[in-house]
Amino acid sequence: MRTIRAFTAIFVLLLAGAAVCQTEAASKDTTKPLGQQRSLIPSGSRIYIETMDNGFDKTLAAAFIKKHVPLVVVTDKATADYDLSGTTSETKHKTGAKIAAIALGGMLGAAATADQMKGSFQITEIKTSQVVYGYNVQKGDNPQSVAEACAKHIKNEAIAIAK
Repeated sequence: MRTIRAFTAIFVLLLAGAAVCQTEAASKDTTKPLGQQRSLIPSGSRIYIETMDNGFDKTLAAAFIKKHVPLVVVTDKATADYDLSGTTSETKHKTGAKIAAIALGGMLGAAATADQMKGSFQITEIKTSQVVYGYNVQKGDNPQSVAEACAKHIKNEAIAIAK
């Protein structure tokens, strides 16, 4: 009998705690502060792509064209509305590490032995110096796939399409 009372008391306390948590969550303001509101880039804006390692800026410009990103890529920063900057890095695994992973029957998984390329990018409005978009990507070792992923996400998430 004592055990049933103890379980009942614990159950009542858990329900009361859940009700308090739910009330607090419902009463919180969910609006974002002004600095965290998302600004969309107007379609047709001019964007300058900063020079990046291994000529990745040119790969990114080509990806903008291939993915039909509705921005105008310019080569003179003075004429641009926005600036895109970023970094890329490659992780190349040695052949011996790949062979060892295969010999272990793939216990490490394919991702542990695959060459990887990472990119981190941000777009800044030049006039206000406000960062309006950022994106990180990790893909296989092909720079083109990283550039195209970046271009696709900019097109789908950062551009204000006129309706």
